[in-house]
Amino acid sequence: MSRLKPLFLAALVALSTGADAYAQRAPGSRADVAAQRAGKAEAASKVTVQLTVVHATNNGNTVDPKLAALERQLEMYKYSNYEVLSQKQAQLTANAAKKFSVEGGKEVSITLLGTENGRARCRIVINSSKGKLVDTTVSIQAGKTLIVGGTRHDGGVLLLPITARF
Repeated sequence: MSRLKPLFLAALVALSTGADAYAQRAPGSRADVAAQRAGKAEAASKVTVQLTVVHATNNGNTVDPKLAALERQLEMYKYSNYEVLSQKQAQLTANAAKKFSVEGGKEVSITLLGTENGRARCRIVINSSKGKLVDTTVSIQAGKTLIVGGTRHDGGVLLLPITARF
C-alpha cells in the first residue's frame, strides 16, 4: 500500500491542478524539458546583434585591442592589420530587417529568420552603389560571433563580425 500512496497522491495532484502543471514540476520530465524549451523560444523572439566593421589590410602589423576575442578567427584571413572602424547594435525581431550604413558606401541588412537550439538564423545582405555584393543565410550561436566579409575597401577588405545575444 505504501507504494501506491505516492502514485495516488500524484494522480490526485494531477487531477486537481491539471496534468500539465504537475508534469512541469517533475524535474527532467518530458513536459518539464518542453516547457523550458518553450520558455527559451519565447525569450528568443528578440535577438540583439552587434555588427562590428573591421578594415583588414597588410599596411602594418597590429590587431585592434577591441578584436582580442576574435584573434583566432582572424588568423584564417591573410591580412596583418585589423582596425575597428565602427560598431553598431540593434535588437531584431522575427522577419524584420535592420539596415546599417557602413564604411565605403555599403549597406548591411540583417534579418532574423528565427531561433532554434541556441542559434539565431539570419539573412545577411550587403549592398553597394553597384548592387548586391553578398546575400547569404547564416546561423549564429547565442553569444558567439560569426565573421562575414571580404568586400573590398581602401586597399584591403571589410570584415563584418556579427555577434548574436539572446
